[in-house]
Amino acid sequence: MNFRQAGNGYPGEEVPFATLSSDTNRYIMDNGMVVITREVYPSNVVFLSLWARVGSADERNEEAGISHFVEHMLFKNTKKRQVGQIAQEIHSLGGYLNGFTSFDCTAYWMVLPGKNFHKALEIQYDAIFNPLFDPGEIEKECNVIIEELKMYKDTPESYLTERVLATAFKKHNYGRPIIGFEEVLREITPQRLKEYYNSYYKANNTFILAAGAVDGLDIMRKSERTYRKLREGRIERPSREEEPVQTEMKRVETEGDTLTGHLQLAFHIPSIFDKDVYPMELAAAILGDGRSSRLYQELREKRKLVNSVSAYTYTQKDPCLMFIEVEAKPENIPSTEKAIFEILQQLVEEGPSEEEILRAKNRKESSYIYGQETVEGQGKKIGFAEIMGDYMLMEKFIARVLTTREQDMKRVLGKYLIPSNCTVGIYLPKKKE
Repeated sequence: MNFRQAGNGYPGEEVPFATLSSDTNRYIMDNGMVVITREVYPSNVVFLSLWARVGSADERNEEAGISHFVEHMLFKNTKKRQVGQIAQEIHSLGGYLNGFTSFDCTAYWMVLPGKNFHKALEIQYDAIFNPLFDPGEIEKECNVIIEELKMYKDTPESYLTERVLATAFKKHNYGRPIIGFEEVLREITPQRLKEYYNSYYKANNTFILAAGAVDGLDIMRKSERTYRKLREGRIERPSREEEPVQTEMKRVETEGDTLTGHLQLAFHIPSIFDKDVYPMELAAAILGDGRSSRLYQELREKRKLVNSVSAYTYTQKDPCLMFIEVEAKPENIPSTEKAIFEILQQLVEEGPSEEEILRAKNRKESSYIYGQETVEGQGKKIGFAEIMGDYMLMEKFIARVLTTREQDMKRVLGKYLIPSNCTVGIYLPKKKE
């Protein structure tokens, strides 16, 4: 066994005082596969996951939704295991399993007692790297995904977000729904699924991540024994088209089966690697994180315009968006939109107060801490960071957010929180005929 160790701890960075992590190590096996371990104490469970560096943003238009389709077909059946057997075995080990597809990755994980790790590792390998892609099961799963797609469209907030993304991004693939389109999904053949899977599910394009009741060296040895036959290969993915700078406000309005109105304002922001993202994280917290936020106090407490309001950044590998979301009575949507832009203009012109910045930092730090209360939470943060290119990114990210200064915020607010950089989405009840 010959591992190339590619990192350990916090290279070149001071550990932020909010961090609750234990020992974290990253290794690279001879076949190019990365293995990351985080030993968390005290803990008696393990989060075992496998991440593929491919997501919906890597798809061509004619295969939109295929990454998510592949996710549905893995953990399905193999030569060793029938449909349903994989989930039954994990449950019998005292665990549960799940997965997701995002713009930039696909992930599969299970949480179970640490003593059952070795058996779970074998099941994981068989499920992900020995799929059958049975035509009958593909047809069934295609119908399941299409029903999921329809349910998604029946949820006002989700459907409006989909429409806002499609309006904000005209070139970049972030504007396309991760789940894809029904007409495209129905045309995806078993052969095409296999070809796509074989293009990306290779040793050097996937990584194992285990967190919790684990021994790092033991995990490495077991992973090497299980995955050593997996081959690395060349990864050829289509280039992502850069989204042009938005120079005027965009709008999208739709109607549906809802009793309340929904409003979303989305502002283009840089990628997770850009220094402007740190003050924008605080700006989102100041505007819409909790009852003390500016938007909550002004729109709900004072003006009684909204039922709920929130703000958050959607930070990704490529430049993405900061969202402000509102639920309100339909008749209040126009006045709410106007009020939000007034509040934003005031924030841009005057800047946030020291008290607001301190409160926002405290909320971001506490959110970071609470997100690490479970090994699953810790594992997902590390996995996302590794997908972004640096497995310690989230620790560095929170440290940089907490050291953001008032002048940093004043510098960026007027750059991003302006009408010409905004896409407005509105979802209202259908008009009665």
